[in-house]
Amino acid sequence: MDLEWNGAYCKSAGKFVNEIIEIGAIRLNEQLEEVDSFRQMIRSQLTKRLCGRFKELTNITNEEMAAGISFAKALKRYTDWAGKGAVTMTWSNTDLHVLLENCRLFAGEERIPCIGLYADLQRYVQQALAAAGVEHKGQMSLAHAAEAFGLDTSGFALHRAQDDSRVCGELLRRTYDADILPAFFEDTDTPDYYDRLTFKSYMISDIDSPYIDKNELRFRCEACGRFARRTSKWVFKNRMFRAEFRCGNCGSTFRGRVGFKKKYDSVVIKRVSEPIPPAPAETGPAEEAIAE
Repeated sequence: MDLEWNGAYCKSAGKFVNEIIEIGAIRLNEQLEEVDSFRQMIRSQLTKRLCGRFKELTNITNEEMAAGISFAKALKRYTDWAGKGAVTMTWSNTDLHVLLENCRLFAGEERIPCIGLYADLQRYVQQALAAAGVEHKGQMSLAHAAEAFGLDTSGFALHRAQDDSRVCGELLRRTYDADILPAFFEDTDTPDYYDRLTFKSYMISDIDSPYIDKNELRFRCEACGRFARRTSKWVFKNRMFRAEFRCGNCGSTFRGRVGFKKKYDSVVIKRVSEPIPPAPAETGPAEEAIAE
């Protein structure tokens, strides 16, 4: 499944929202053959005019959008079409975040009714590329993934929901591994799935937070391996706590930095230590020249 959305201000939410304008999807059988497809335009509830960037990217016109149906009706149609028992895939879970927000704002749904088992195809394809020696920092776009596999997209209308779904289908065929793919399946019916999905990770800035393991605030001297004594207060700066330390065994001084990133059910810790350069030697005042 793929979505195309337009940015518009929502008064009821008091913020800009990615409002879905088009839903597209294809259905694959167990041999990964396309056996059905879905496409639905959605009439905006927030604006009569699409933003310029959206129109330029998708070639969707204001008239085409205005001829669509409401999001609630489109969601019902898609849910009926998708049925039950399928695995829904999108290119990154950003589509899930946008779909959930639209479900809550425009259909009165707290969960996404049309998705049971879900897989982030972007993660799966990027892992397949990494296994083949192709590394990519961050999230890879659909177009870049197609290029990496030598897939000719000239016959596809990229940035249109149905054709983007077809490109995704082709990437799935080229990377399909029946033993590996199921590890990427997520059950959206689990009680905490949407809490986990919408949780926003943050850096802990309170040194007394119960999420901080105090043992992680201790630092060993890199010169001799002994625990060093902290000689300054902890200061939170640039998303990390920092303090100065002195080793009572060898006299080394260094600065310890540690960051705690709170995720839904874990805390990711990053630690760095760096030596403190010796202070420059002080020099006395210059002697005054005495004129004879």
